[in-house]
Amino acid sequence: MGQSGLKSAKEVLRNDSNKNKMNWEDMNIPEDILWEVLIRVPAKDIVKSCARVCKQWHYIIESKHFWIQKCSEKHQYSRELIQILADDDFKKLYFRSPYQTNLILNPCAEKGLDDWVINRRGGNGWKCEEPCGCDPIVNYTYDNQNKDIKCWVTSYHECTKSQTIDLLARGCSKYILDVVKPDICISEWYAGRFDCSMKYILNVKLLGEKKGNSLKAWSHIDEKPAGRDWFKAQHTFTDYPSGVRFIEYSHTGVDGQFWAGWYGAKMTLSTVKLDFTHTFKKMVDKTGSSAESENQSGPSV
Repeated sequence: MGQSGLKSAKEVLRNDSNKNKMNWEDMNIPEDILWEVLIRVPAKDIVKSCARVCKQWHYIIESKHFWIQKCSEKHQYSRELIQILADDDFKKLYFRSPYQTNLILNPCAEKGLDDWVINRRGGNGWKCEEPCGCDPIVNYTYDNQNKDIKCWVTSYHECTKSQTIDLLARGCSKYILDVVKPDICISEWYAGRFDCSMKYILNVKLLGEKKGNSLKAWSHIDEKPAGRDWFKAQHTFTDYPSGVRFIEYSHTGVDGQFWAGWYGAKMTLSTVKLDFTHTFKKMVDKTGSSAESENQSGPSV
């Protein structure tokens, strides 16, 4: 028999594979059942694999409401927030998670000094540690999840590090930043030691398109005698100008007694969050005002 009359092994395998391939569209799975199955699949698998199975699966996975539900379940998006974000891409919001989550990367020294820019390494420089020489932080945060967190500790000359958050790159939209203007909530916990005084500084700037353009700024400076207590620095930016595109967050610490080693200010749980609570209140107030106005005008004749 000639070569042309024989099928190659590859061809045979390909044909067998095609015969055994399951045609999902022919199975006629009700869409609501398929939805409930897919919504439970890990998001990365949905995008990489499930969306390619067939047209029906792709249609469900690419629908806006599918990702709205995913955002609601993972990020606890409320109905009001979904209404505000109505024009956003919820698939991107799911993966980037810019709203109502901490925008600071490595906020409690779990990854050492990763994601931070070291501006000054005074004395013996920065050190990461499980907090010592102070009370357990859980006594102050009342959050058992923070029971075993780490912190950064500073030395006998000033130590400074910073992080700049690119809001657009992280998934925020210009509309949200310039029109909705959610509150920008800043916080961090800091402490000294029972045997050494310390100084702590937190500086936060809201920057425009050009990073050198500071639109609003806030600083917290505190000097403490020797002690075991933790303290919380916190601030909320409201009514800031349009055009905020970056947030620059930097903190500094130093000990007050010039001791070799790491006896300066400790810090952890660095936090920057966009909060929409005030926006929800405005929506409620506006709705209430409209209803009141209609009631006062009386029925049309």
